[in-house]
Amino acid sequence: MKQSTTGILVLIGGLMMCGIGLGTGIAGSRYGIDWNMAEIILYTTIGICSGVGGVIITVLGLFLFDTS
Repeated sequence: MKQSTTGILVLIGGLMMCGIGLGTGIAGSRYGIDWNMAEIILYTTIGICSGVGGVIITVLGLFLFDTS
């Protein structure tokens, strides 16, 4: 039971990270007109990294959830 709870929590965390990553990337591309190129690259990179990290954590969460 504890393992499935951990899996659910990791899954929620992963989905939240995906949302933050996508949101940062979209905001960076949408409002990036007023920013300089370094800031656009920085926020887009943060968004991509957060999204990828979120996907990995989500997959781990599903794996933990399934094996319980």
